[in-house]
This record gives sequence, C-alpha cells and structure tokens, in this order.
Amino acid sequence: MTSRTRLRTLTFAGGAATASVALLASTLTPVHAVAFSELELDPFAGSYLSVGSCTQTSPAIDDPVTVPMTANGPAASTTVTATAAYAATGDATDTVTQTAKISAKAKATAVGDRPTSMTLDASGTASRTTSKPTSACTPVTYAGADTDFAFTLAEPTWVTYSMARKGPMYSEIYLYLDDSDPFFDVYGRDLDGTTTGRYLLQPGDYNGYLEAEARARGNATSARAGKASISLTFAPAGSAGAKPSGKAKPYVSLPAARSCATHNATAKVTGNAKRAKRISTITYKVNGKKVATLKGKKVTKGKATSLKIADNKAARIEALVTLESGKRLTTKASYLACTA
Repeated sequence: MTSRTRLRTLTFAGGAATASVALLASTLTPVHAVAFSELELDPFAGSYLSVGSCTQTSPAIDDPVTVPMTANGPAASTTVTATAAYAATGDATDTVTQTAKISAKAKATAVGDRPTSMTLDASGTASRTTSKPTSACTPVTYAGADTDFAFTLAEPTWVTYSMARKGPMYSEIYLYLDDSDPFFDVYGRDLDGTTTGRYLLQPGDYNGYLEAEARARGNATSARAGKASISLTFAPAGSAGAKPSGKAKPYVSLPAARSCATHNATAKVTGNAKRAKRISTITYKVNGKKVATLKGKKVTKGKATSLKIADNKAARIEALVTLESGKRLTTKASYLACTA
C-alpha cells in the first residue's frame, strides 16, 4: 500500500459518508504510448488502537503482496485477512480480538493509449470478540485493497463513476491532476447505497485509486458482512453515449460521434440508391426539437445534413423516416456534451 493511500485511509478512519469534489482543469496535452503508466492491485492490512489504554498482544500485521494488472488482461484478485488482539492495561482479563477479511477483484480496459474503464469489486467481513460485554479497549483492524493507477489524456474526456456500498465497508474514488490542485474525491463508510456522477477531465496526467476496505472497530462482540462495487468509465467529449439504433438505420446513418470542433453532428441518407428512392420524408430532431426536414427530391442517396448542437449540452438525435408506402421508422442515438 502506498504511503499516500495509507495516510488517507487513517485520516478517514472515523468519517461518515462524505463527498468532496473539485473541478479538474489543465491545458497540458502530453501523449503516452500506453493507456496506463501505473496499474496495480495493492492489498493492505493493519491494526491500531483508537481508544483506551491497551496493548496489542498479537504479532504485527504485514502488508500483503501487490498484484500487477494489465489493461484488457484478466482480472487481478487478492484475499486479505487481518487479525489482532488487545488487552487492557492493568486488567489482562479485558481482551478484544478483531478480524477483518476482504476479497477483491480489479480490472481495467483501454483502447490504444486511452483508458476506457476500471472496476474494483470486493466483499468482506468484520468481526470482534470481547471478553467483557464492553471493553475498555477500542482498537481498529482493517483489510483492504486499492486499484492504483496513472494515465494521460490527450483530449477532453468524460469520466463517469459509480460507487455502491453495503455493510461495514469503506470505499473511495480519488482522482487528481498530477502536480496540480484539481481533484475529485468521493468516499464513505458504513452507509448502504450507490453514488454516481460525471465530470469532464481536460487533457493532462492523472493519478488516483479505487479503494475498498473491511474494518472492525468497536469494544463489544459483533460480526457483520459487507460488499463494495466501484467503477470508472471514460469516453471522449462528443462521443456516442448510446450508439445509433432503430429500424430506420438502413435508411439514415447517424454519426459515431458529434463534432466538437464544428459544433454539429452530421446525419446521412443511405448510399444505396434503391433504398433512398423508397424514402418520402426524413425529419431530424435534436433533444426532441425538430431541426431539419428533407422531402421529395431533397432526399437523395448520401445526402448529408448538418445538425447544430450547443457544445455544453448532451444531445439526443432522432431521425424519423417515412417511406413511400406510408410506413414510419425511427433511428436514434445520444452523444456526450463537448464542454461542461
């Protein structure tokens, strides 16, 4: 476990579910040959005394071995168990034994030198046994895993995150711009639920981690199970959020991406002349508003239509095709915004 991550974990030891977000921005545009310059599954474990005058009577817990990861490779996995025992000073009969266990699996994907996704899924248990109903000792024993990463973005890219947690689990997403202040950080403990969001990352070098941790903390006997599921997905600004679909696809093609440079999206009539002749009208809509209509002789094979879109808006494009037979067909697609 990196010293950076260890310090952050201890900082949040007693925190409730919290989220803090800062907008990411940069003008750097470096290009690397690989999608991830750092990528690994880093398990960790440990124990410390939170409250009381007590002594740890069990051996120190060593950090487990880091597991290397490869983009588009098989999932990396690890299982970590940490057990620690404590006794109250001056009362050897007042003891606490805690065990935290976690099994984690991580995976990352990329296209060329561009990251496309990262996931961390974990399940764990946290238990403690006390010799008395309430001990004078309140230790903390934890077992967890980080997916540590570093990557470079050459173009504005949307990152969408999801973090689901249940039971005695701590989870965190931390992403920051290298050598700069901008970052976002979403984390929480012991509160069931799912948190989602999306941010536009500007070109630059990024570092961060996904973290899941099972933690036993308390001074009374207890046993609980929990799980966490964390994901990041990346998509260039203007790219298709939902690919073109619908029965009108053979007659009208919607673009794979909108153009952030020209502030539009270009739709085209099929290049098949026989099929094009079967079309009576085509109506284009952007976010539910009609923006263009082709009728009669204006419907020709390969006819391109430029559909203007505001850069700061996501776009849903629909093409409604009416054939000469009167049959109506639709194809549609959605696109990410070009700016925040």
